[in-house]
Amino acid sequence: MNTILATDPVNEKVVRDFTEKTGIEIHQKTSLTEEELLKEIANYKFLVVRSGTQVTKKVIEAGKKLKIIARAGVGVDNVDTKAASSAGILVINAPDGNTVSAAEHTLALILSSARNIPQAHQSLVSGKWERKNGFELNEKTIGIVGFGKIGREVAKRSLSFGMKVLAFDPFLSLEVAEKLKVKPATLEEIWENAEIITLHVPQNKQTEGMINKETFAKLRKKPLLVNCARGKLINQNDLIEALKTGKIRGVALDVFPTEPPEPTELFTLPNAVLTPHLGASTVEASKNVTASVLDEIALYVKTGSVLNAVNSPISDLTLLTSLKTLLSLSENIGVLGNKLSEKFPKRLKVSYFGKVSELKPIACAFLVGFFKETNDVNYFNVFPLCSEKGIEIVEELVQTTGNFDVLRVEIESEDEKIVIEGSLLTEDHPKILRINGFEFEFEPKGEIVLIENSDIPGVIGKIGMTLAEKNVNIAEFRLARNPNSPNAMAVLKIDSEANTEILEALKKINGVKSVKQIKF
Repeated sequence: MNTILATDPVNEKVVRDFTEKTGIEIHQKTSLTEEELLKEIANYKFLVVRSGTQVTKKVIEAGKKLKIIARAGVGVDNVDTKAASSAGILVINAPDGNTVSAAEHTLALILSSARNIPQAHQSLVSGKWERKNGFELNEKTIGIVGFGKIGREVAKRSLSFGMKVLAFDPFLSLEVAEKLKVKPATLEEIWENAEIITLHVPQNKQTEGMINKETFAKLRKKPLLVNCARGKLINQNDLIEALKTGKIRGVALDVFPTEPPEPTELFTLPNAVLTPHLGASTVEASKNVTASVLDEIALYVKTGSVLNAVNSPISDLTLLTSLKTLLSLSENIGVLGNKLSEKFPKRLKVSYFGKVSELKPIACAFLVGFFKETNDVNYFNVFPLCSEKGIEIVEELVQTTGNFDVLRVEIESEDEKIVIEGSLLTEDHPKILRINGFEFEFEPKGEIVLIENSDIPGVIGKIGMTLAEKNVNIAEFRLARNPNSPNAMAVLKIDSEANTEILEALKKINGVKSVKQIKF
């Protein structure tokens, strides 16, 4: 049953419209304890959360039926994506739904801090008439750390205030910067020149604690620091010290290391403006992010694919459907490669020559086939698995316009190299074409016995006789010779599985070098 569990508040009107349109029910059960969540999650295929629910490895392991964890928002740091990938669960988000809301809240915090609005309000309602000077945004330099969707929206609004924009992002090209009328900058340049610094980067190992006492020591303009991204980007103790010693003019925070936060000295400082994670808390953002993830779930129910999977190596999961036959060939080549490998591989190379636009799903399929006998693998965890095992993965995509495409894989260990090639000669007929220089044309299907033998008279006859004696019928026989090898290779499709006794009998034939059984 395709029922969705929502454990954080989501837009009710969007939920009603979605259920009416799709027939998929949504059970909203918010404020669950961990124990309650562990019990509930076992009954659902789909989980929708915002920032409140912590989707831990323990929760994921309890969700035996889970297919999708949907984060109605951008950041997924409250979801253990590694555990989800290992379990074959898609993690999706809504990358665009709250972009404008987050950017507007960033500017709201900047303006509130610049003009002392929270302090002025509190002073006025307490019976005072205090008019403390603020500062204008016009002609000020703002440093935007992280220039993704939200960072760019902040830049657009900053420019409208007459501000100069410095933008840091490793992937920001000069052409894009010129088009958006911003100046690319290093972090060092931002620390030295910005009068306002705003953070818009994800939280990960590289960014956690990136603003700390060393950073504060580099600041030259005593800037206003703004964070509407993630709380752990800033070291809180170092921040408090910087505020007290005047290293920065002030701070405006919408996010905290733990939420809701425990009151600290930060809450008492007059140059701190704090809001309770309001960045996406608008009617419009609530509608957008809820509709986005629910539409993704509906797409998955209908097609088996989604568009915004943050833990998938494949940019477009619809390729898993459109390339189904090709992926099946690639996976079967992986199965074959595993059977042929005598040593643990150090390097796996996947090359494709043809008309496809993305190689990653083909590479994933090969790796799934290669490791499926020994590991619980899927398209989402197979690349991390190779990384953990120290296996180098090389991908090569050469786009051609020939009559048919060619898939080649190379499996390398310390003293062994196996090369297998295959192709879709027609849409529905995948073929193995070559194994280590031996040319064939056979479909990877059913029971196969692969025999390498000395290329001398009598061996093939003995193989046929041995199988006949064991009452094994040969459905198809292919023999390949290699001018650069003294051996030949035979592919036998048989009507029934060859047991150990049969395989051992084949190995004892004079001239037989190796016998491999493959079940596709």
